[in-house]
Amino acid sequence: KKIHSLSELHSFDIIVNCTGLGARELVNDSKLYPTRGQLVSVKAPWIKQWIDEIGHIPRRVYIFPRPNDVILGATNEKDNEDLDTDPVEIQRIINRCQTVMPSLANAEIQESWVGVRPMRKGGVRLEKEEPPPGVIQHPIIIHCYGHGHFGISLSWGCAEEVVGIIAQCIHISKL
Repeated sequence: KKIHSLSELHSFDIIVNCTGLGARELVNDSKLYPTRGQLVSVKAPWIKQWIDEIGHIPRRVYIFPRPNDVILGATNEKDNEDLDTDPVEIQRIINRCQTVMPSLANAEIQESWVGVRPMRKGGVRLEKEEPPPGVIQHPIIIHCYGHGHFGISLSWGCAEEVVGIIAQCIHISKL
């Protein structure tokens, strides 16, 4: 179900807003902007180590092994929501990753894709929404979005923080 306002969820006790770019409209957050990233999946079972090279090469390089593939990345294009892959840029990603890890020259390309990530000026919004003075808020609203291309590394810590906020809210409501 698509909602247009968090007030449509008034029957819930707690809402965790993890809507990513959808928060631009849902909660009127003008600090959010899209960042387009292209990635490549290759078959390279010999790769076991995560590599994230930010400063050594003009464009970011990362190599993230997973159980069935290795993710190579990436691009980081601010304010771009185009979901079409660019074969030239895919080859550039592969070349940059091979510069860091030459054995990738033998890797079989499995697929490539584009993701549009929610970046936020000022960083991630992770907070309990505070109601205006004198207003009792129901439901409790917790915002957690704007991770952008850091989502893979921030997700666990942010989830823990959200759980902590919820625990605190539940504890306070029982007093």
